[in-house]
Amino acid sequence: MAVWRVALSFPVFFTAAYRDNSVLLQGDAVNVLLVGDGTPDQMLGKDIVTRYISGKRPISRTTVSTLIKLDEETLMDRVSKSGIQDVILGAQCLSNLMQSEHIEIPAYAKNAIQEISYEDDPYRFIASCFLQAVRCPKDSLVPISKEMMEDILTCRAELSPSEQAAERTPEKLVTPKASDQSMQDADEADLLINTKTLPAVKGMATYRISGLNYEKEREKIKLLLLDGQDGNMKRQLTTKELYDSLEIMRVSA
Repeated sequence: MAVWRVALSFPVFFTAAYRDNSVLLQGDAVNVLLVGDGTPDQMLGKDIVTRYISGKRPISRTTVSTLIKLDEETLMDRVSKSGIQDVILGAQCLSNLMQSEHIEIPAYAKNAIQEISYEDDPYRFIASCFLQAVRCPKDSLVPISKEMMEDILTCRAELSPSEQAAERTPEKLVTPKASDQSMQDADEADLLINTKTLPAVKGMATYRISGLNYEKEREKIKLLLLDGQDGNMKRQLTTKELYDSLEIMRVSA
């Protein structure tokens, strides 16, 4: 990683949480976050959005003043509507980034954010990071370079302390018999889900599974969810849903 250290600004926040991780165009995602349910004439233009997320222009004082007055539920609602595809991936990246040497953030603010579990309450976690990011002083704003962007996105692949512990003590997984149709649908996947206990689940978030480094084994591991009503639909499943509702089974290669 390159040597750099900056404040948690809006461009840093947006890169970590939304870069290649949104079902919306970046302009639409930024407008949902900064403007909310505004009228068409209140929406930010493409040029302004580009400058905001690149760090070449600070967010306007009027916008910041409005945002810091919003309650937590409203901020969380904006995050939930902003098109973030994998909310855990974005929250985890922000969490790892704040623990890295690259980010300067007041201790009180960092402690307040880290009191929120990014795994259990990712929308609240991201909303707290968002609020801190828009508070970034104008003189602390630094344009996002290519190296900075690459380093920020690398934080998505890094393990947190708890995940590092899980890596050292992997859970024992049961090898099933590949007999039913759901296992045939898995093709070359190393990891399968027992669909007999599978409920209909909403959401597209992916998590690491304890004992398995998903980022490092992403070419070998597929997280599959067969919809409870339509067995042909495949979706990605969250860790909480996996552990609450499903049996995880490893298929030997």
